[in-house]
Amino acid sequence: MVDKYRKTATTLIKGAKTLDKKYYTDKEVFYSELENIFYENWLCIGRSNEINNKGSYITIDIGSESLIVVRDVKNLLKGFFNV
Repeated sequence: MVDKYRKTATTLIKGAKTLDKKYYTDKEVFYSELENIFYENWLCIGRSNEINNKGSYITIDIGSESLIVVRDVKNLLKGFFNV
């Protein structure tokens, strides 16, 4: 299926358009995407090699939620709401 994707700059299809402005700027669309995509699905928020050492961590904000991923004393990765 990858062969159907095109580099826009080199293979511009005449008449091609992007989404309407509201899909990039409307708060209701944004909150709907948070609820239906970002809060409901697994997301890649980093790579395990970013937190190699026991006790190291990364944080990320997704919408109004803050998440923390830590490497624990058993060298396992654990994810939590950062509250």
